[in-house]
Amino acid sequence: MLKLRYYLSMLSVLAIDAVLTATFAILSGNVDLLPQAAIASLLVLGGLNLVGSHLMFRPIAAYLDGRGALRDAVRRLRRLPARAAAWIGTVAVIYGLVAFSLGIFVPEDIDETTPALVLAGMMVWFLFVYATYMCFAVYFAVTDLAAQLRAEIFRRDGLVLAVGRGRLLHRLIVVFAVVAVMPVALVLLDLSLFQEVRQQQGLGPKNVVFLDLLGALFAAALSLVFVTRSLVRPIDRLMQAVQRVRGGKFDALVPVTSNDELGVLAASFNGMVSGLREREFIRDTFGKYVSADVAKAILSAEGQRPEDWDRGGRTGGRLTGRVVEATVMFTDIEDFSELAGTMAPAAVMDMLNAYFTVLAEPIQAFKGTINNFIGDAVLTTFNLPVADADHAANAVRCALEIQRRLAGERLPGGVVLKTRIGINTGPVVAGSLGPPDRLAYTVLGDQVNLAARVEVLNKRFGSHVLVTASTRERCGGAFAFRAMGTATVKGHPDPVQVFEPSLVA
Repeated sequence: MLKLRYYLSMLSVLAIDAVLTATFAILSGNVDLLPQAAIASLLVLGGLNLVGSHLMFRPIAAYLDGRGALRDAVRRLRRLPARAAAWIGTVAVIYGLVAFSLGIFVPEDIDETTPALVLAGMMVWFLFVYATYMCFAVYFAVTDLAAQLRAEIFRRDGLVLAVGRGRLLHRLIVVFAVVAVMPVALVLLDLSLFQEVRQQQGLGPKNVVFLDLLGALFAAALSLVFVTRSLVRPIDRLMQAVQRVRGGKFDALVPVTSNDELGVLAASFNGMVSGLREREFIRDTFGKYVSADVAKAILSAEGQRPEDWDRGGRTGGRLTGRVVEATVMFTDIEDFSELAGTMAPAAVMDMLNAYFTVLAEPIQAFKGTINNFIGDAVLTTFNLPVADADHAANAVRCALEIQRRLAGERLPGGVVLKTRIGINTGPVVAGSLGPPDRLAYTVLGDQVNLAARVEVLNKRFGSHVLVTASTRERCGGAFAFRAMGTATVKGHPDPVQVFEPSLVA
């Protein structure tokens, strides 16, 4: 279908010549010249045109038929509109010279008093206008076809062609010159300098103006169809692609169908989408090793100004240390060492992965961030790195939900696990730790250590979830707390009072 469109675009000059020649013959009263003009048009304008068109399109036709190389087709496609227009211009000039020599447009018995310079000027001007209209028609018709060929290459091979050096402004200047300037110049010259020759052709002033305006109308119609399509279609594609990207679909590349600013815009959009897709892939992959919130915070450090990094606590991928009040939750599997000693290593890994999956879902649901997997233990923070005003209560809700899920969960190997959880609220230091090429996001401080110590106290009190007084105070009346007693823990000179939470009935 595209091949047929190409040949029809190239041979459309025959229809254009037929309309202009027939109009000229009717207005001048020389209808008997039409058969001679038709034969000359078919042989010269049609024959030469067809030969050149075939040679120019051969690499592209071979590609469309599955016989040619994509590289050859792309190389020819980049210059196809300009080459097609240049060839049509050459053929139009040759046909014009043949038509003049046959006396189709200028009678052989023209008045000898007509200055030779005027006659020569009229012939040169006629050839220029005629060739310009033909070039104009073919250039924009083939440009529109080339845009569809680029889209077809994109659809077949996923190849986005490079942008050329064309300028939309230059194209619009040509349109303005052909549609507005040339018709005015044509009318003025025909009614002044070439009026005598036109009269000898059998054309009066009104007929001359009508013929000139017909050419202008033809050029305007071409502009309306092809120039508008060349502007509207790429914009429509971009708008549709923007909607896809807005919906989270980062495969929305658009074909670069022009070599002007719209092509640059399409190529820039594709570059932006590729960057977004890569960033989403990194975030998704990164999020498998750290929490999604930590990944987002680290990735968002890119592209910030240095003063913003310092003020926001970020330095190009490294989250700098800052003191923040947070609730720390420490979990550990009960009797894990004995259980692991009875299982194969692969079975232990399967069991732990299933166990961590059970923990991860409520942690994410209650705005927690998993900072570290330490063997079978998990260190989780709330209010870091994403702020949460209700972090203490959300940590307790998360702990109770973990216990509820584990009670009814049979993990690989038929294992039912119990986990002990310790929760504490207080100021911690949060940030990236490690050398520049191997960073880890973590939290440090006495309050983190205290959460780990409280988790161990579950063994003494026969419980599974314990919180400190600071966490209990921050929860308000969201839970019922049973005082379990006090204990001295390593690193804290004063006894620590712990509570067992439960949901308020």
